[in-house]
Amino acid sequence: MKKAQIIDVYTSAGNINFALNFQFQMQEIGKQVNVPIDEYQQRLIAASSGENHLAIIITFGGRGILSDILPRILHKVKTPIVLISSYDYTFKDFDPDYQLYISSYENHYKKISSFSTRLSILYILDVLYTCYFKLDYQENIEKKFPPPSSAASKLSITVLANEIPLNTSKSIHLKRTPKLPKIKVTRYIR
Repeated sequence: MKKAQIIDVYTSAGNINFALNFQFQMQEIGKQVNVPIDEYQQRLIAASSGENHLAIIITFGGRGILSDILPRILHKVKTPIVLISSYDYTFKDFDPDYQLYISSYENHYKKISSFSTRLSILYILDVLYTCYFKLDYQENIEKKFPPPSSAASKLSITVLANEIPLNTSKSIHLKRTPKLPKIKVTRYIR
């Protein structure tokens, strides 16, 4: 993951929100992540990727485009692949570079919901994010929680689009409106 300039996450249906959450987390620390949702975008991004990308394919059992088409495209353009799937599934013609397993005991067709599958996928993506974060821990802490700038550290209160510095000892009275109660703001500096 560290070597990849861009991470592409390929999944479908209910797993897309987990991929989007992973994308958000990674982008907060400056790592570009693509989550193509429709089949055309998935094929386009896969075909335009290469050795500088990392593909993460999330699928329980490899249904649809994730089963055969995308892996072949990614393999052809030499994109490293991390497959997150059930233990029973792998690609037909070649092995992924890495494979992380989710429980294969959940019957995909006879279930109330995908409880264990969802929790497993969310956990794996959170672990991947945490491991990546740890690689440059101090730098990522500073990206995620930047120190306040001198201008931003000056306290002020905004009331009805008028900025009032907190270093004043004046009281402010606002006119009563039908929806807003009378407000009095007082700040004393010792």
